[in-house]
Amino acid sequence: MFRVADFHATGLKSGSIAVAVSLDALYLSRQPLEALKELRRVLCDDGGIVFSAYLPSRKNGRSSRQVTWARLLAQSGFVVEAEEDVTATWRALMRQKHERRLSHVNSL
Repeated sequence: MFRVADFHATGLKSGSIAVAVSLDALYLSRQPLEALKELRRVLCDDGGIVFSAYLPSRKNGRSSRQVTWARLLAQSGFVVEAEEDVTATWRALMRQKHERRLSHVNSL
């Protein structure tokens, strides 16, 4: 089953799903800890989430975000099994995409 719902009030029964997927949306929650708690509630005991999130630019090698996703996940009862930072790859792809568009500026 595929369902689109509010992160904070999914309308799902506790323990009723095996996997939750969020692509480029979870980080937009105004209350990410509450959103993660709701996801933990609706997942079965061995269920999991897969999500992507944009992170703020790093200043002096440190993220400017005060609360990290790892900390939020731990506070909401999750165990992080894998984490991958693809920021550099993503930025390079986006730069190429925008440079291609700009190369056609005279014909647009």
